[in-house]
Amino acid sequence: MIAAASPSERAVPAALGAELSQLARQILGPGPAAAEACAEALAGPVGNRLEGIARTAAECRRRDGTGVVLELPVGGTLAETLLAELELAHAALAPRHREALALAGLCGLSHAEIGEVMGLDTAAVALLLARARLALREELRGAPEATRPDCGVRERALRVLSRRQDGEPVGREDTTWLGEHLATCRGCARDHGAVLEAALRYRGWVRP
Repeated sequence: MIAAASPSERAVPAALGAELSQLARQILGPGPAAAEACAEALAGPVGNRLEGIARTAAECRRRDGTGVVLELPVGGTLAETLLAELELAHAALAPRHREALALAGLCGLSHAEIGEVMGLDTAAVALLLARARLALREELRGAPEATRPDCGVRERALRVLSRRQDGEPVGREDTTWLGEHLATCRGCARDHGAVLEAALRYRGWVRP
């Protein structure tokens, strides 16, 4: 006779299903496409949480032409307006940016795990997350980033900023270099503030 599953054992698939459903909605927006992506990912046996996340992300990529259509509601409280503005800004991002932000800010994956899901190395993940956060802040401000001369090491700075923001290991050499660079480069110093602001707003949105 097969023993009945304990409440804790039954809660694991339910919790995973809820997480994957939210992940799909973050990438595809509310609507049938997100529900279909989640259902398809859960149709077969899921070995572990990361596998479930990877399947859901892959299904969302298959539907990335769906688009996210939202409208700013009329009236409401200040808090509701700010939330709606964040949702609109997020919806305007490229699907790849929404996916990276969800994997980091919603699912709490490490850069190595995000790389496994998205097929990227960790350096590319760090840069993608930085660019996604910069894009989110740009959408929130409603104006494109002012054109500025490239300092020549901006990508390195963005990668280190992402690793620091997400609690990834950062060597002493990179830490020292970044501090010295931010003290002399106004553009990268602005990026620092923008990446931090966007990351905090995103996490406050998905993890109230």
